[in-house]
Amino acid sequence: MIGRIILQGLGSTVAQADIGERAERMVADFSKVQPVKEYIAALGVKMLALFDVLKRRESQWRALIAEIGLEIKAIKPFTPFGDGVMGVAKP
Repeated sequence: MIGRIILQGLGSTVAQADIGERAERMVADFSKVQPVKEYIAALGVKMLALFDVLKRRESQWRALIAEIGLEIKAIKPFTPFGDGVMGVAKP
């Protein structure tokens, strides 16, 4: 993987996080300017570090859902960054 994985948060939270050796800890005060500023990159990194998953594009979700025999009935975005909720059902 190219780049760094950084877990950014309050000192007590970061100290207790079980992140293994793939990520580095960075204490941050969220009321101030953040050292890691890219929301999308940070979200993807958090997902990878915490859940060993990647942020998927809509086309990737559609292919994955179709592969298991379901179909997407609705997609409701809730942020300008592409985050949303999908309604999925059997055809």
